[in-house]
Amino acid sequence: MGDVILRVENLYKTFQKKIKAVQGVTFEVEEGDVFGFLGPNGAGKTTTIRMILGLIRPDSGEVYIDNYSIRKERFAALKKVGALVEGPAFYGYLSARDNLKIFAEYSGDISISRIDEVLEIVGLTKRAKDKVNGYSLGMRQRLGIAQALLNNPRLLILDEPTNGLDPYGVQEVRNLIKRLSCDEKITIFISSHILSEIEQICNKVAIINQGKLIVSGKVSELLNPEQRIYEITGPDLSNLKGLLKRMKNVVLISEEPLRFKINTVKPEDLLTSLVSSGAKVRAFYPYKPSLEEFFFNVTGGEKGEVCKDRAV
Repeated sequence: MGDVILRVENLYKTFQKKIKAVQGVTFEVEEGDVFGFLGPNGAGKTTTIRMILGLIRPDSGEVYIDNYSIRKERFAALKKVGALVEGPAFYGYLSARDNLKIFAEYSGDISISRIDEVLEIVGLTKRAKDKVNGYSLGMRQRLGIAQALLNNPRLLILDEPTNGLDPYGVQEVRNLIKRLSCDEKITIFISSHILSEIEQICNKVAIINQGKLIVSGKVSELLNPEQRIYEITGPDLSNLKGLLKRMKNVVLISEEPLRFKINTVKPEDLLTSLVSSGAKVRAFYPYKPSLEEFFFNVTGGEKGEVCKDRAV
């Protein structure tokens, strides 16, 4: 990965002197990341994003974008940042292209050719002259992302971009984010509570709950990082279970599926021992929990409270 493009240092924000929205949040986003910022509704995600963009002042802490301080050098920090926060707002009686023209005029130094480019990037060229009133929610989200791309950003910040979309709309936005990362080489910071979507597109995540950062890191390293948990299947599961229970350095975790943790023994030696004992093994592989399972483990929540390929 590249240099750090976004650095958040020890952010605090309290509202009405008693609501501790954000408490000491610290993390870094490197150039080239698709970084997922996760948490249940009300966890402090949007408040953090607003502080990152300089829309609200933190009580304390610092935000640096491309080494520029948001507090001291806001214009320089945000020059190459695009953002979509809490859904796009457009003039419904105007076309998509005319809406982008207005935003381009506000921003300055954005050409008509760039408007056509971003419409092409988000797949709205054929509908560019249609009034936004006739757009689906998914198309509006893509138009909102087009707006955020007008200034050709190096960092794109998206707050709940798939919120309220049907499965087709979610897929459109997910594929668009992948293209922006791979084809346009844009670093993406995306907040969400839909964990399955984040797991499919992000290489790194940070999880926030009740205003506090719980954990952050590479997805591949957070989910069974030491590769010590395994699953095994075969035609006679009861025999496999009995053999595993009698083995040293093996701790049975669940019976359906048959999942266990190994300590000092090597997995290949364990498999050899099982087969030598007469076990018939159909599959034997490291267990990788879903991001959803990991999320509930670290936040102490219950499954069902929150809805779920980029690897490093």
